Amino acid sequence: AKKVFETFAEKDDLGHAAFDAAQANLYLVQGKIKDAAALSARILDLCKKHQVERGPLVLTARHCQALDALARRDFASADKNWTELLTIQEHEKQNILLPRTLNYLGLSAELQSKFKEADRYLAKAEALQKGNPRAFPATHFITQWRLANVAQALDRKDHVRKHLEEAIAVVEKARYLTFG
Repeated sequence: AKKVFETFAEKDDLGHAAFDAAQANLYLVQGKIKDAAALSARILDLCKKHQVERGPLVLTARHCQALDALARRDFASADKNWTELLTIQEHEKQNILLPRTLNYLGLSAELQSKFKEADRYLAKAEALQKGNPRAFPATHFITQWRLANVAQALDRKDHVRKHLEEAIAVVEKARYLTFG
């Protein structure tokens, strides 16, 4: 599809950003964070040219940049990108990816041994997902798992088990809804 699109589209058509964002997401699934991040600059340049300041193209590009920074342990850059994403997602209201962003902010804080900060981000992600039929099971599971890790670090042993049981419940519900 991309090759066909390139035969008639202008070089700076916003459609190129859409194809690059799709490719970036495929790279992320394959664990190729650097390759995904490499596409971010072009996506953001095209978005800027077409006055696109929000939406899935911008979110994808900024998320790829943040993941790349986190992989390089450049926490300041990762946190800056995810904090800006958080602002965009909160402005758009009911963004399904907001818990994912909060999870990554929590992970970054956890990796920096800022466990109380991590707990705040993850608790917010948990609140957004609890009872939300649109919540992604994988993201919800990760929230509970990370909360258990943070609870362990904060020596809240009673919370560790609660979060792990909640994580298993999320997985079991998804399995039941998928396979019966």
